[in-house]
Amino acid sequence: MRIPWWLFAFLGVAVIWGSSFALIEVALTAFSPSQITVGRLLLGALTLAVLLLAMGKFPNLRQLDLKSIAFIAATTAAGFILTAVAQMHITSSSAGLLNASVPLWTALFVALLVPRERPSGKQLSGLIVGFAGMFVLVEAWEIFTGNAINFVGTLALLGATCCYGLGSAVARWRLADSKASNMQLCMVQLSIAAVLTTLSLPIGATTVQSSPTFGAIASVVLLGVLSGAVAFVLFWYLMSKTGAVTSASVYYAMPVVACIVGVVFLNETLQLAQVIGAVVVVAGIVLSMRQLPQAQEEQTGSVS
Repeated sequence: MRIPWWLFAFLGVAVIWGSSFALIEVALTAFSPSQITVGRLLLGALTLAVLLLAMGKFPNLRQLDLKSIAFIAATTAAGFILTAVAQMHITSSSAGLLNASVPLWTALFVALLVPRERPSGKQLSGLIVGFAGMFVLVEAWEIFTGNAINFVGTLALLGATCCYGLGSAVARWRLADSKASNMQLCMVQLSIAAVLTTLSLPIGATTVQSSPTFGAIASVVLLGVLSGAVAFVLFWYLMSKTGAVTSASVYYAMPVVACIVGVVFLNETLQLAQVIGAVVVVAGIVLSMRQLPQAQEEQTGSVS
């Protein structure tokens, strides 16, 4: 039986985005969250710019809704920084599991911002189930006993997923009719996000190690080139071949990859509540994404 090419794209996106949490963990041994974010944004934007120039499709900025793209870029920059900050306190596996909530935030903000896409009863039930799963995932009942997942890290990661979801919803609301391609929009978005994050360096940066390890430097490069550029190209190919619903199921695979990579390569451990909570979150995502129109909700924004 012939294996369809889109399946390789699906696996590629899941592995790249799912592994990004482990790469952040390694990068944090030498760089601050702000420095990691600037590096990955610049490299991602540069990679996409080179590809667009090679294809002769570099965007005309005067034809773009730069205000909306700048807002989305701000959510991306904030999400990247918050993710790195979170991983100073929680494991990459926990970050990957919590990141599974991105589609829930997206569905919630789409329901609030896009009147024509008010959620059905099933979709509303999915949101409730999904957020209940997050309650289990973060072991919220243990917060006041000191036995829960690190509160600061959990709050930062949920803030990041909220930023990603808001950015995706605004993109669907404001950029759905854009004549620019997904790659063009993402290149401009990452470029603006890089500028915004660079301005924050004096506030959020710490001193770089005098001799950063090869692993830390390679992690930032891979985050920029693979997670910030190659994975997006694969994701758009996947969308073109399978549609929005099937391509969005990559969010289900990402936490699995993040856990496998974290446990195997970083010797991390998982709690039973985290696994149960993640399963409930995924169930909520499945319900909330039913009957969603195949629009361009994933055209911009990032997930890790």
